[in-house]
Amino acid sequence: MKLQVVDISVPCTAPPDIVFDILRDAANWSTWSAAKKTRLEKQGTPAPDGVGAIRIFGTGPFSSREEVVAYNPPTHFAYVLHKGLPVRAYRADVTITPVGQGCTIAWHSTFYGKYPGTGTLNRLALTYFLRDTAKRLAKTAGARISTTSS
Repeated sequence: MKLQVVDISVPCTAPPDIVFDILRDAANWSTWSAAKKTRLEKQGTPAPDGVGAIRIFGTGPFSSREEVVAYNPPTHFAYVLHKGLPVRAYRADVTITPVGQGCTIAWHSTFYGKYPGTGTLNRLALTYFLRDTAKRLAKTAGARISTTSS
């Protein structure tokens, strides 16, 4: 099976520390992302959202379970998917790079299709979902700096 790769890059007006703070906070993803059910199943190190944290995200009857595997504020956050999508060996790395007063959010994901012939379809769906998530993250972070600077 072919390795599937998704690369998303989105500009953001907020600095990396604000973006990272929103990204790491699984319990509050339901306030800004498409996932309407979000919770932290297990705390990581550092508590609560660091390495080893188990995060649950859901929309409708579907949910995913992922584990944080890299936690380097404010520039790098990574997770692996344990269940919830028809993929194998899913890993996502989010890199937040300072640019002027803001930053760039880069979301890099790799995986294999779980079933023959499904990799491309899953890559297309995840590209759409991750681009939407990155844009929502940038918008939420941008709004946070405009409310704190007012």
